[in-house]
Amino acid sequence: MKNTEIVEICPDNPQIERIERASEVLKKGGLVIFPTETVYGLGADSTNPQAVERIYEVKRRPLNKPLALHIADRNEVERLVDAPPALFYTLSQAFWPGPLTLILKAKEGKVGFRFPDNKIAQALIKRAGVLSATSANLSGSPPPFSLADAIKELNGKVELAIDGGKSRIGAPSTVLDLSSFPVKVIREGVISAERIRRLVRRKRVLFVCTGNTCRSVMAEGLLKKALKERKMEEIEVNSAGVFAFPETSPTKETIQVLRKEGIDVSDYRAKRLSSEMIKSADLIFVMQDYHRDILLRYVPWAKERIFVLDIPDPIGKPFNVYQEYFEKIKKHLPRILASIKELESSNREMD
Repeated sequence: MKNTEIVEICPDNPQIERIERASEVLKKGGLVIFPTETVYGLGADSTNPQAVERIYEVKRRPLNKPLALHIADRNEVERLVDAPPALFYTLSQAFWPGPLTLILKAKEGKVGFRFPDNKIAQALIKRAGVLSATSANLSGSPPPFSLADAIKELNGKVELAIDGGKSRIGAPSTVLDLSSFPVKVIREGVISAERIRRLVRRKRVLFVCTGNTCRSVMAEGLLKKALKERKMEEIEVNSAGVFAFPETSPTKETIQVLRKEGIDVSDYRAKRLSSEMIKSADLIFVMQDYHRDILLRYVPWAKERIFVLDIPDPIGKPFNVYQEYFEKIKKHLPRILASIKELESSNREMD
């Protein structure tokens, strides 16, 4: 092969015609060196087995070391993974796009996903599609933080290389295996294991009702108080309504019932349930069966995390009915706390 074609692209404002040139190379089965915020990568069209195989040949990479899929849209994960765990959403919200590779149990075994925080990489992936990629060096060599580092070993072995300047971070990504529990740090890179550990330990509980002005507000306030009394500070509690009007205040009866318990929700405002809330919650408690059915239409794979409390809607009823339904919620509190404890003991640790 002749010398590798080199294309300079502005890292802050990638020229679309040059991105298109690199995309054409990838779509024809060629290999492209491209910048990310961590190191320079070597990528191929992930749907082209022959092109992916060439990465292994060019790098002299052992076949038992899989390549990560580089994406520019988190929805690509849901296309390839049947049931991403809640922890995936917690971590990807915190660190993507960025230097974190997440390994998940996909339809065809384990797959690593990387969402680079680099405009050139993102533009290339959006044009060419998901890339199978790894660092642009020979296996065992130091990681390349500039095109000069990469091209000295790979010149003439790949079709095209993008010069986007030095990598902004200049250190490898952290690799975390979420395919089973306990989760495992495969490689500690830019993001420290301690930062990951703090998020792994943090659990999210979500209460859902219809308007998020009565039942779910009462449940949220009650659980927050119980957790504070028990010094369980790593639990995040939220509530939402399937048909909520955002920014609506709780009913006056809800405020009064909770005030008797020493809980002030007068400043609370209703939130409309979103699929993101469902996906990122470790435990979800809904008030009635039809709430569960609505959630499962949004996120079918959340079934194992949803529990029905069977609390009727008090809206429009007198204060004593609110009080009665609040007492019903309170009776569920030991069960809710036990579920949280079980969740913490089963998957909070990290190797």
